[in-house]
Amino acid sequence: MKYASFIAAAAAALASAVSAAGVSGSAEGFAKGVTGGGSATPVYPSTTDELVSYLGDSKARVIILTKTFDFTNTEGTETSSGCAPWGTASGCQLAINKDNWCTNYKPNAPTVSSITYNKAGVLGITVNSNKSIVGQGSAGV
Repeated sequence: MKYASFIAAAAAALASAVSAAGVSGSAEGFAKGVTGGGSATPVYPSTTDELVSYLGDSKARVIILTKTFDFTNTEGTETSSGCAPWGTASGCQLAINKDNWCTNYKPNAPTVSSITYNKAGVLGITVNSNKSIVGQGSAGV
């Protein structure tokens, strides 16, 4: 009898752990009524390439993030011109002139002839329809 109780308790704990890996509750506001990944079997990407693949494919997916994915160096670097709209002191942030941002919005800012930056910061990631992206516990945030 003791073993039956233990097995029942273990099965209940396992069932709650499995259901916790999905999405629970419902969205409010703008997201109300969306389906996300629905009841798709959760997937657990381990690399940035795998995460991008899951986000961009046509399958409904519940994507569980078990860690923080750092895309910083995934696309290499680029060097281009820009400007210093917030000043030229050592702590001031520079701006790249992507899509003529400096030219159009800060034409009087000092120009900077060479800024090297990580390209991943200016590239987007396609997220197709029917995706739920969920952090596991406090991971993946």
